[in-house]
Amino acid sequence: MIGRAHFAFSDFDYCEMEIPVAQPPQVLTIRADPLQIIRPEEDRGQPGRPEAGVNETG
Repeated sequence: MIGRAHFAFSDFDYCEMEIPVAQPPQVLTIRADPLQIIRPEEDRGQPGRPEAGVNETG
């Protein structure tokens, strides 16, 4: 990557590379709703218990 410092570790030289790729339309980012980020991976499209208003104690 242009403008980045040289990187070597354990007698190996490394080259940082950036490859632009298209993101899927439903990708989660750090700017996503926090309650969506903490959902179990297989249930990303479904509201979680906190969003549904379910009381954790009963």
